[in-house]
Amino acid sequence: MPGQCRAIALGPVGCEFGPGVCPGHELARVIPDILLAPLAETINGLYKAELIRRRGPWKNRESVELTTLEWVHWFNHIRLLKPIGGIPPAEAEANYWKQRSAASTSTEVST
Repeated sequence: MPGQCRAIALGPVGCEFGPGVCPGHELARVIPDILLAPLAETINGLYKAELIRRRGPWKNRESVELTTLEWVHWFNHIRLLKPIGGIPPAEAEANYWKQRSAASTSTEVST
């Protein structure tokens, strides 16, 4: 029986490799449910500690929403991460997809 994994963008998908990261899914990163919950809790805790508690009290829902959008933009596009070369996560992801596209193109040309 295949393990059950969850595609972040697409919902449940079967994984013939059992529990763990399922390789080869082309449309979304596939992560087992057991890893998603702690990841979500970590990001949620970071968000609450850095933004909600530090900048409160809040006047209304709209101010929380706007500030949340600004924080998410900073978290993905401005924050520099040493483990990935001191670049923002969005830049690292763009580099990944660029390399993958180039590798795919070179494989198609050579076959």
